[in-house]
Amino acid sequence: MTETEWLVSTDPARMIEFVRGTATERKIRLLAVACCRTSRQLLLNKNHLADLDAAERYADGFLTLAELREVGEWCNARAVSMYAQLELERDIDRWAEATAVANATHPPGGNYFDLANNALDAVWMLNRATHRDINPYLSLLVRDIFGNPFRLVALDPAWRTEAAVALARGMYESRDFTPMSVLADALEDAGCAGTDVLGHCRGSGPHVRGCWVVDLLLGKA
Repeated sequence: MTETEWLVSTDPARMIEFVRGTATERKIRLLAVACCRTSRQLLLNKNHLADLDAAERYADGFLTLAELREVGEWCNARAVSMYAQLELERDIDRWAEATAVANATHPPGGNYFDLANNALDAVWMLNRATHRDINPYLSLLVRDIFGNPFRLVALDPAWRTEAAVALARGMYESRDFTPMSVLADALEDAGCAGTDVLGHCRGSGPHVRGCWVVDLLLGKA
């Protein structure tokens, strides 16, 4: 994959394959969670939301491996049970939803990149009834989390002002990234002139937990 292909790609699975071996497990897990959160149906299920919250807490070190295993085993059992009972069209959607969450909560081990790809596939299944091609949107999520792997940005410590860090932390904790343009202003005030950073903050998004600029400011990998 070339840089130009990365910047315009609408094939999220190919993009994930490209960063294989360089991306951290945390980034991959947050991508899987973000893909799951694209489904409106899934977001109406309180159990699924709690499971996705658990996956994020594990990614950030606030849930133990044993606790994640418990969540992951429950999610996998739920998906398997639903598959065994498939009868109606809506059952397939419910199974795909549960499968996506099971992949996002799967404990580490083996090839975790496959888990993200499986979550992408399950979310695609969830949206097939609407006849929407969601791959372009999922590709935007990949770029939000991984940035441009051909032009990695090094953090200038001067950018980590109290205002910039507070904005980044507030967005990360709330999952509300609407102040990204305000963050761009704060970074510019701190001397940041990088078009990659400022352009990403002022772009149309989407932005999710794992956003590469927010992670850069918060020291997350």
